[in-house]
Amino acid sequence: MTEPARDRVVRGLRSQFESLHGKRSAGEELVGWKVGLNAAPVQEQLGISRPVLGHLTTGSLIEPGAAHPTAGGVHLGVEPEVAIHLGASGTIEALGPAIEVVDLDPATTELEAILAGNVFHRGVVLGPPVAGLRPSELATVTASVTKNGVLAERARFADTGEEPAEAIALIAERLALAGEELRAGQVIIAGSLTPIVFVEPGDSIEVDLGSLGALALSLV
Repeated sequence: MTEPARDRVVRGLRSQFESLHGKRSAGEELVGWKVGLNAAPVQEQLGISRPVLGHLTTGSLIEPGAAHPTAGGVHLGVEPEVAIHLGASGTIEALGPAIEVVDLDPATTELEAILAGNVFHRGVVLGPPVAGLRPSELATVTASVTKNGVLAERARFADTGEEPAEAIALIAERLALAGEELRAGQVIIAGSLTPIVFVEPGDSIEVDLGSLGALALSLV
């Protein structure tokens, strides 16, 4: 990452953490972090060479199977992701499934503004962690997204996924730029495994992550 890009990341993160501080002051609790902008073409467009981070709080948690309101959204989409549940010292305690709901506002195109806005994050569905599943077993996982009963996207983790240890290292590095660090009990969602599946009110979504489990979400 070039120095100008690093400076933009730092400024964007500072703005994001000011927003996070406001949420926590209002009673939301920090749940963890997201790997954002993990698609190479998007990184190239924004002048960065590695993904960035966003934050997850209790204010954006969505219960599995729940109906998520679309009011106020601009261009909503869903992404299937691996959730990394952290133990002490950034170790992997468990892995599980996740759906991230994003809102891609086309008016937000600058890196600093994207970071300040929490990298398009709108909500997250976290499934239960899978006991005993090793990171090496992710190589056999295929992620599929079904919309209204029709397969919308499918991809193998081996082709598109970020190794959990690398995702943890990335988030730790990005947090260090803002003077923060990972803590036990936090969750990292490690980036979309498929292209975004855009959604509208009335859509029903099912995400299947094989041995990691399946999740459902409806949009209203």
